[in-house]
Amino acid sequence: MLFERVTMKFDSLESLRGVAALLVALSHSSFLYGQQHVFIANAGVFVDFFFVLSGFVMAFAYFDKVREGMPFSRFILLRFGRLYPLHLLTLLLWVPYVLAKG
Repeated sequence: MLFERVTMKFDSLESLRGVAALLVALSHSSFLYGQQHVFIANAGVFVDFFFVLSGFVMAFAYFDKVREGMPFSRFILLRFGRLYPLHLLTLLLWVPYVLAKG
């Protein structure tokens, strides 16, 4: 079979995703003033890199579950439950900062 169940994590890919995310965040950061390093200034290319790696990791993680008949609604619920708490925490921390700054 082309895709056999493999129990391994892609540690190196997860590390690369983290580096790409940090570079994109640094390129958008308002904390860096003046001339940015050329590597950080052109970090927008890492957005594509991050999404391609994320798509591969998610496809690998959910392939067997989808093949066994996991409904799309369950997939969305799992993704939402994983992403939304961090989004909510960030929002709750950022809104007071923006309001105090303004």
